[in-house]
Amino acid sequence: MASSPSTSEEPRQEPPPPPPPPQQQEEEGVKECIHKTKTIQFLGRTTPIVLQNDNGPCPLLAICNVLLLRNNLNLSPDIAEVSQEKLLSLVAERLIDSNSDVHVKLSKLVPCKISLFCSF
Repeated sequence: MASSPSTSEEPRQEPPPPPPPPQQQEEEGVKECIHKTKTIQFLGRTTPIVLQNDNGPCPLLAICNVLLLRNNLNLSPDIAEVSQEKLLSLVAERLIDSNSDVHVKLSKLVPCKISLFCSF
């Protein structure tokens, strides 16, 4: 009696795709960064402020909150969350509206997302 070779095939498991390069991971992290907001009373008026996601310094949030408290930046008090891209856009619009050294200020704005030192 001759035995026949085994015909059972194991299913192939494909390896998981490789992780994206670090630069792409960083860009995706920036795109997905959402900040919660909180409405407060300040000098007799209601204004939103932007809250931090992680511990540590965040110059962009500091700039946004100062502008919000000074009533120089408009963000609806009804909004519960705001993206980092939206915050960058609002600050950039404010800089363009002020018309003073716009190119220099805009070039410094993007590094402010991750750096502690910002000098306008």
